[in-house]
Amino acid sequence: MPRRFPDTVTHARFTVLPRTDRLVPTIDLGLDLGRTLRAVMIGPRCAASEQDIRMLLASAGVGVADVAHSRGTYR
Repeated sequence: MPRRFPDTVTHARFTVLPRTDRLVPTIDLGLDLGRTLRAVMIGPRCAASEQDIRMLLASAGVGVADVAHSRGTYR
């Protein structure tokens, strides 16, 4: 993956995480969120404000991304 998408994926690490009754395989992709993340949809019951989400994104290196509240429900 890093060779195929060098501007987006910085690394790809395979790990196994323990859950209550099983092991779960995962792949950690070192994504450059500033280049890949364009929009965030906040669920209807999310207690965080749009400003809270923007601050979280800024701390992750995402400067510009649309943040909006969902108009539908989870069901």
